[in-house]
Amino acid sequence: MENEINMKIKIMIVTAAVFILTCLVGYSMIYKANVSKAVKLNVKIGEARKIKLLMVDINNTGARMSEYAAIKSNSPEPGSFLSKVVDAANSCQIKIDTMNTGSVVQDGEYKFLPCGVSFTAPYKTAMLFIRGLESGQMYTRIDNLSIEKGDSLVNVKMDASGFYYE
Repeated sequence: MENEINMKIKIMIVTAAVFILTCLVGYSMIYKANVSKAVKLNVKIGEARKIKLLMVDINNTGARMSEYAAIKSNSPEPGSFLSKVVDAANSCQIKIDTMNTGSVVQDGEYKFLPCGVSFTAPYKTAMLFIRGLESGQMYTRIDNLSIEKGDSLVNVKMDASGFYYE
């Protein structure tokens, strides 16, 4: 009987030792697995943040491009603005008396070409010319406009700035 009790005690001791050893080894294995999963998850979270920042940057770039597209003329050349002024005058059948330009004014990436125009035409035709300058694909700012009434015609003197972007 004593042998049986010693055997049961030995079995309990071995079972407890195996249990403790399994717990210690198993815990370290579970810990290592959780650490590697946490590292992989942190990498994925970091990549997701980078993707989010890239998406925000792409959206901001798209918004800036649409702003530029709204005000950019068809050509980056300053002479194209002058040709558009002449084209607008020709489409309204206006003969320009004088046309003079200043030097290009630069404000960061934006450049403006000041232009002075004077002509004599009927009032409605002059207004069509001004609307023609303000419409279309070009950005024109009218800086100064004076209209003097004549007998059947008006004398128009106008200073405008044409935007272009390089």
